[in-house]
Amino acid sequence: MVLATLCMKDNVGNWIQGEREMVDYIRKGYSNLFTSSHCHAFRFAWNPPFWNNCLNEVEAENLIRPISNNDIIAGHYIGCFDGDWIWKASTIPKIKCFVWQCLHKSIPISTVLTARGMEVLPMCQLCKEGLESILHVLKDCHVARNLWTSLSPSMAEPIFFGLDSSEWLRQNCYNSKTSSNSDIRWGIIFSFGIWILWLNRNSVLFRHENGKRNLKYDVLAKVVEFSYIGLNASLTPTRRQIAISWQFPPPTWFKLNLNGSLLGNPGKVGGRGLIRNDKGEWLKGYARNVGFSTSVVTKLWALPDGLKLCIALKLPAVIIELDAKIIVDLLRKSNDHRNCIDALIKSEALCPQS
Repeated sequence: MVLATLCMKDNVGNWIQGEREMVDYIRKGYSNLFTSSHCHAFRFAWNPPFWNNCLNEVEAENLIRPISNNDIIAGHYIGCFDGDWIWKASTIPKIKCFVWQCLHKSIPISTVLTARGMEVLPMCQLCKEGLESILHVLKDCHVARNLWTSLSPSMAEPIFFGLDSSEWLRQNCYNSKTSSNSDIRWGIIFSFGIWILWLNRNSVLFRHENGKRNLKYDVLAKVVEFSYIGLNASLTPTRRQIAISWQFPPPTWFKLNLNGSLLGNPGKVGGRGLIRNDKGEWLKGYARNVGFSTSVVTKLWALPDGLKLCIALKLPAVIIELDAKIIVDLLRKSNDHRNCIDALIKSEALCPQS
């Protein structure tokens, strides 16, 4: 922007002339811009005339004027990018980013690259019939039209093919109606449809592959996979709370609860346990300092000690509770154990002789 040839009005309507006065006014405008809750920052990033140094008087003035209530509709600044709905769409993250790029006109397609000053072939390489724009590749090309017709959009075809790019993407991505030939939401089918069209276009241009004749099956395969895996994974799993507490044994039965404690594994360990009757009353308890060992050996020591105590008390029926499944598995094995805990497993208390 050449400041010497630009004239502007201040907030009271007076014309500003002169480079020094204009620089001060623009600097003040920028200060207000970045301290306001709603700013024109998006207009800097996505307004090509700003970067091409060809702003006219009205555009330059609008860039630095304070935000007024007339610029805000339903809580949104009308100059800002309205694409919050993209991140709420039911699809995978990379497709959401792709839609975001489409709305910003930033995907590398012929018309976009040409507007940036790059020399590329302007024609669509799939149909050779029209300029390769975002809307052409995703909707108007005969490859895209054949795909959408086979998928049966949930809206009438004249409406579907007549919308502009932003409304076409928004209304279809957010469409919760089911397709006429499936029970899956059209918004999911549509999002994967535009993604498959984009991948097909890239494979033709960069891999020199022949375009697939029927893209419908690729789309439906991805849609079904996402519907039964991706959607279910995002749902909060149903949980059932289970209150963990000590349960009374049956009448005339007793319960032996045992546990071990250790400092390191292996490390200093000890075993202990207690016996209660069918009313929950405490009968006897015991404890043993095992020394230096592992948690498994600790509980194997605590178990014989508890059984010996039950035999000494002449208890007729005992339920044993412990929190180590490996101990139960070791006791159930019929083969001989070939390690240092054999003696504990085969102790007289655990395997009494008749």
